[in-house]
Amino acid sequence: MKLMRLNLQNWGPFVGQQELEFECPDEAPVVLIHGENMRGKTSIMRALRWALYGNPNMTNELQERNIGDFANWDARDSQETFTFGATLWFEHAGKHYEISRMAQATKAKGSGTQVNVVLDPPLMKEIGGETIAISQIDHRISSILDAKVADFFLFDGERLDQFEEMLKADESGMFMREQIELALGVPALLNLRDDVEYLFVLAEEQTKKHIKARIQNKKLQD
Repeated sequence: MKLMRLNLQNWGPFVGQQELEFECPDEAPVVLIHGENMRGKTSIMRALRWALYGNPNMTNELQERNIGDFANWDARDSQETFTFGATLWFEHAGKHYEISRMAQATKAKGSGTQVNVVLDPPLMKEIGGETIAISQIDHRISSILDAKVADFFLFDGERLDQFEEMLKADESGMFMREQIELALGVPALLNLRDDVEYLFVLAEEQTKKHIKARIQNKKLQD
């Protein structure tokens, strides 16, 4: 998966429509988001997780947050009802996709800060191609990047100690290591190595047969 662009709408500290470009060269496929504390870096990470998985929380987070917590305060204070959420464009296996998850927030009666949230149906489509059925979206995303290992690719440096502990765990750690290797293409490289070794053996056998046939032909000619 290669992230291309993220659109935030009234998400966290980002009021209105805000867009971030993630495009980078293939020889340096890493995007760094830097800024002072409390400037929205983690909110961007959560928006990516929300767009992909419908859950803004990180894996094994100690205190999970409700989706209503990410409705922008300025939008809440200026409008009775407003839309918030995130839309992500990404590339995978030569195809470009758009996935969007939005929600409608309405001020809760009797509360100055709380909102009632109604989720819109998620939308995922291949650019210039099919629209993926809602029932298939989670499966499609999971097959590209499983939510359990997404933290290692949508990486929040503040959780470094937690990542180390997660990898040390027995069953979950083994699963994460396997999924990370899968996302990095390690199994494909190992299969390719085995295929090349097998083809090399076949080539050696064919070469020996060819040399033997040439020797026999030379004897016949003599």
